[in-house]
Amino acid sequence: MKRVLMAAALVAMLCGLAPIGSVHAQHLPRLARADADAALAAIRLDGADNEVVSFERAVYRRGTYIFTNVVVNLERDAESPAGVVHAARMILDSPRLDSEGRLLLHAFVLEEVEQVLDAGAVGFTLGRVMLEAPNAEMSANLGRILRGDHGAEVGADKDLYRFGLLAVDDAAEPGRTSDAGAPFAFDRLAFIGYTANTLQRFELLGFTARVENEAGVNHLDMAELSVDGLMISSQFSVLDVFSAGPGDTGFFRSYFAMEMGEQLNLFDRLRVRNLTATIPGHRVTLDEIVITMDQRDAVLDTRMRMGSLRIMPDLEDPAGAQLANRFDQLGYESLDLSLQGHSVYDPQSGRVFTTGENYLALRDGFRLDFAHDLGGYPEFLANQRGLSERPSATVDGKSASDAEGVSSAADPLVINRIALRLEDRSILERGFAAAAADQGITPEAMRSQAGVLVLVGLMSAPPEMPQTLVTQLATAVSAFIAQGGTLEIVMQPPSPVTIGEIRARREAGAVDFEALGLGVTAEAPRGR
Repeated sequence: MKRVLMAAALVAMLCGLAPIGSVHAQHLPRLARADADAALAAIRLDGADNEVVSFERAVYRRGTYIFTNVVVNLERDAESPAGVVHAARMILDSPRLDSEGRLLLHAFVLEEVEQVLDAGAVGFTLGRVMLEAPNAEMSANLGRILRGDHGAEVGADKDLYRFGLLAVDDAAEPGRTSDAGAPFAFDRLAFIGYTANTLQRFELLGFTARVENEAGVNHLDMAELSVDGLMISSQFSVLDVFSAGPGDTGFFRSYFAMEMGEQLNLFDRLRVRNLTATIPGHRVTLDEIVITMDQRDAVLDTRMRMGSLRIMPDLEDPAGAQLANRFDQLGYESLDLSLQGHSVYDPQSGRVFTTGENYLALRDGFRLDFAHDLGGYPEFLANQRGLSERPSATVDGKSASDAEGVSSAADPLVINRIALRLEDRSILERGFAAAAADQGITPEAMRSQAGVLVLVGLMSAPPEMPQTLVTQLATAVSAFIAQGGTLEIVMQPPSPVTIGEIRARREAGAVDFEALGLGVTAEAPRGR
């Protein structure tokens, strides 16, 4: 995939391309043929010697030049991965020169593109590569590349690029063997409305990938990954994605470092739709996950909703038989998970808290509700920002995490309230039945054993834990194991306490459980 994104037409070095007549079309004044010819002469596409681009024929139509049977040679040195690119057509819409003699364009397009490797092998194919409404800096740099310039000015002003649309359609990388299928392919990769501060929309549509290793064949299919209202910082350039491969983390680090900065609403909306992943023995499907971030009057409202995430055995793979057997013992054909969350961050008060329904649920299994109310969040973010700006430690030349810094970064967080509520929806019955079958005893005996193990474990509770709390735990957990229903754990300190205070007391061996405000309760199933 890295080769495709880098060589997605000339933009391997330039990082840009796009279609004519799209939603970004501009009403440009009619271009005089002489102005277009002057622009072509300036970038050596008028038939003059050009070591980068050659073509069979050029046709001028109403301000647009269309070149056919185009060959683009991007092999400037031995390190270049782009190679030679063939395109059925190259289109320059409204080519002209500015007052400084630099190329200006409305759109640049390559169609029916193939990367040709040694011995004539095809590296990748692209249906179309498109750049539309590039600004002056981006157009000028494209002109330098088309002309065959090698100077330091080529790409030097990449951070100044802006455009209306950058897209690649119908991309594929042929398999290494005739029956292997394409290692990856996608219908569309597009960046829409790139400015100094935002990217209006990113979308990856119809993506599929195939990776084969010793364990077997892994597949990933995804109908859509889209992000609207993506915020851009000085640390991040959307163009970096074109030079980042699947194993490169710099692109993601540079973007998500913004989360530790002042800008907290990273995007308006993120959506993943119709995802299917197959790994040896397993098959995972996701209907949809949607995350929205809405910042008004400095208050950030974040919502997340995940539809059905299903995990099931892949019965077409021998490795799936063992998983299918375990699922069958639990009485499941698949595990069907759903998730919902809603949190609010108020910088003025420093609080981040959940509201509404926040849960993880397994259909016909359990529902886990969670809630929190934390203070000191601005100080926590400041610590995280400091970590992200700190030079990475190294050991034997390799990156090493600053464990102490990471653990202490959360010290300012103030715990007002944290709550977990687990509702049994048949997971206990299923689990004890499966465990009992393994041990050759009855499910009732298995429940009894589990209850005894809990009591034995609490006997080794630290001496500073109040007896009332030990009794609460023993009573609640034993009741939950015996009858199901719900188990709730609440931490609500009488006076707010920080993570740093808890950590310091734990390290000193003097945890004040009374100050933590811990409580554990169980409720019988409804109807009992």
